[in-house]
Amino acid sequence: PSTDFIGVTMAVCRVEEAVGGQVLLKRHDDSICEWVMPNPPLHQAVLDPHTSLRLAPANATIAPVAGVAGAIVVAEMRVNCSLPSGSETVVFLEFSGTVYRHDPRLRLGVNDLGGSRGTGTG
Repeated sequence: PSTDFIGVTMAVCRVEEAVGGQVLLKRHDDSICEWVMPNPPLHQAVLDPHTSLRLAPANATIAPVAGVAGAIVVAEMRVNCSLPSGSETVVFLEFSGTVYRHDPRLRLGVNDLGGSRGTGTG
C-alpha cells in the first residue's frame, strides 16, 4: 500500500487501535482501500478532570497486560478512588507522567471466593 497522500482527500476504512498500528485509507471517491499510515499518538496538553484520573506510584501499582504491548491494569490502589463520571465512554489515566486511555469495551468483574460465576473449568 502507498503512503504518499499529502493533499488528497481521504476516507478511513479501518483502524488498528494502537499507536503505530495501521490506519487503512482510500480516496474519498474510490472503493479500494489501498493507502496506509501509522496510527498517531494522542497529544493532550491538559487532561479534563471530568474524564481523567491522576495517580502517582505512592497511590497505586500498575501491571502490564501479557501479550498486549502498552496495555496496563491497575493492580493495586492505596487510595480511595473510582473512575470519574463518563467512564462508560473515554477516560484517561495519568500514571507517572504517562497517559493511558481506558477502553470502555473492557468490563472487569469482582474476583473473590464468594462471588464465583461458575465459568471456570477446574
